[in-house]
Amino acid sequence: MSLARSLFAAAFLGGAAVTVAAASLSVALVRREAASLPPTTAAADYQPAVTSKIYAADGTLIGRFAGQNRTVVPLSGIPPVVVQAFVSAEDRNFWRHGGIDPLAIARATVANMRNRGSGRRPVGASTITQQVVKNLLVGDDASLRRKVREALMALRIEKELGKNRVMELYLNEIYLGEAAYGVAAAADAYFGKPLAQLDVAEAAFLGGLPKGPSNYDPVKRPDAAMARRSYVISRMLDDGAITAAQAELAQAEPLPHPSARALGGVADGYFPEEARRDTIARFGASALYHKGLTVRTSMDPALQAAADRALRDGLAEYDRRHGWRGPLGSLPAGTSLSSAAAWTAALAAIEPPAGAEDWRMAAVLSGGRDLLIGLRDGTVGKLTVESVRWARAVRGNGLGAVPRRAEEVARPGDVILVQEAGEGAARHFELRQLPEVEGALVAIEASTGRVLAMSGGFSYERGPFNRATQSKRQPGSTFKPFIYLTAFGLGFDPTSPVLDSPVSLDVGPGLPRWQPGADGGSGWGLITARKALENSRNLATVRLLNDIGLDTVAGTARAFGIYDQIPNYAAALGALEVTDLQMAGAYAMLANGGYRIAPTLVDEVDGPDGVPLARAAPPVRDASTQVADPIAVAQLTSVLQGVVKHGTAAASLAKIDLPLAGKTGTTNDNVDAWFVGFSPDIAVGVHVGFDRPTPLGADEMGARAAAPIFGAFMQQALAIHPPSARSFHLPPGARIVTVDPVSGEPSKGGTAEVMRQIP
Repeated sequence: MSLARSLFAAAFLGGAAVTVAAASLSVALVRREAASLPPTTAAADYQPAVTSKIYAADGTLIGRFAGQNRTVVPLSGIPPVVVQAFVSAEDRNFWRHGGIDPLAIARATVANMRNRGSGRRPVGASTITQQVVKNLLVGDDASLRRKVREALMALRIEKELGKNRVMELYLNEIYLGEAAYGVAAAADAYFGKPLAQLDVAEAAFLGGLPKGPSNYDPVKRPDAAMARRSYVISRMLDDGAITAAQAELAQAEPLPHPSARALGGVADGYFPEEARRDTIARFGASALYHKGLTVRTSMDPALQAAADRALRDGLAEYDRRHGWRGPLGSLPAGTSLSSAAAWTAALAAIEPPAGAEDWRMAAVLSGGRDLLIGLRDGTVGKLTVESVRWARAVRGNGLGAVPRRAEEVARPGDVILVQEAGEGAARHFELRQLPEVEGALVAIEASTGRVLAMSGGFSYERGPFNRATQSKRQPGSTFKPFIYLTAFGLGFDPTSPVLDSPVSLDVGPGLPRWQPGADGGSGWGLITARKALENSRNLATVRLLNDIGLDTVAGTARAFGIYDQIPNYAAALGALEVTDLQMAGAYAMLANGGYRIAPTLVDEVDGPDGVPLARAAPPVRDASTQVADPIAVAQLTSVLQGVVKHGTAAASLAKIDLPLAGKTGTTNDNVDAWFVGFSPDIAVGVHVGFDRPTPLGADEMGARAAAPIFGAFMQQALAIHPPSARSFHLPPGARIVTVDPVSGEPSKGGTAEVMRQIP
């Protein structure tokens, strides 16, 4: 034998020995791992975390809450075109192999050998089944052991679970970007539509995402996303899943733009956030974030929109009364204001301030009497001097002069907030400024206690702190009606005389006598209870309170859910702290005739199987829930109508030709301003104040700062839901008597009073 042949033989035998040894080691590794594989029950019994959804009363989706945003759909509910898109893109032999694909492994091996040293990413050969195993059972560490276990488990679960269950697990588990897990969540995240409505292009786009959602982001990497979708469409055509005509149409479709989608209603806000907290308090965070609850709330989307707008406009109007604090900032130095490309690019680089919402950022392009402004989309408009008259410069504790030229307010290069000045205004805009003041508005259905709308601040974008439920403030004179209600229940009536004059009360051993301040001057003397409450007379109210007793009024406060106890006279005048929701709930009980209700936001909670877990109990109207004498309630309601028509709220509300009753409230130093009121069907609480208690201003009382917000909302609310009656209910045993408004004595040409029938 020649030397060369001997060397070859030796090499062959050595290679064979290595091959046999490697094969022996592989068999040993497979046997060892097969003995230690986890049971397939983990996949068979897999229950993924499911998104809980919160709905408004009309079925509008208003919020989603989940550890992972996922909606589980059975395979029968997933359109074939979606299934095929993933098969064509990820595992075209899925329906034919037994869990692993030897042909794909061979192709990947050859390709990787060819690409060795080229720097290209290795080609994978994992089947859909192997991806399910990796995600659910064996993890994703980069090791030979994991790949062996993955392959073995893939063979096993296909045999035990079947193809359909494996595909169902895959399509519901896979992460597809935009915080969406599974195809149903992804269809909504990218296209704002259910799975059943996806077309070929949309299905192909989703089918291309498992390789790396961030690599194919349609907004950040549109070219890569388009190329990947095109590849999947071509694969679907090659597999005979679509026709050439379908492929051509799909290739021509634009990419999705997920940031442009909407939930079809309020996407987030104070109401769904409050419903989230309520649900967690009752069922726990795990149930909300993992069990796929369906939460049906009492929110009326139309009333919620009206509440948001009324509060936002009212707070902005207050802010404008207190001057202009200056532009948001300026464009970078050197930005050409004559080049649209330059100033639009500079403006686009500036993040809009939180809370701007539908207000738009603009750059001042030129000054003068009026301003030429440019918006981020490249369009231009005008800001007239008339629209900036309110923008007096804030100077210490005062305001500067009214601007005579718009350029006194902002100069070229400044960045400002504007709002288009309505239809037909030919691109005219109005100057806007984010207010520093805050507030809240709550609207409650009086007969049931269902919360119909809740706005907890100027904008939810500025933070989730809900001033309707989480901020406790002194209610001021909005508590006074419950003092008068107590008195009416004891036999007083709106015509009863009360003395509005200075008073000094003994408040306890060793304490100085309490002498509440007068409402200007020394008092009005002897007046009727109606006049005292309509005009919110402090001294008359204190004397009435002293006559009927603190403990008696405290009982009323407890019955109406306002205070648990009243420790002193100052507290009875509204010095204890409450929430807007508490006050609106108390006034709702006045609106319904004195029956107890508890404000609720959630009507029903269903489990993932659709079985109700909780339902709001229907209200009961009988002697057990009657918390106040109905005639006393009717008398008080009549007086509170007087507050609206010719009392402290008359300037703001008297022109509204609808049945309304309510009360203004202003705390010491005008720190908090309130208006709480009701129609026959809806009770509304409005509060205005700074988060860090600060005086609102000398003239900023409840009638000016809060009542107009109430009025703006009620005008919209009563147009959306006309009142059930044109007047408030008169209970049995009550009668209308015309009296002299000054003396309270019967008079043909006087005021109509609700009185008890004489036995």
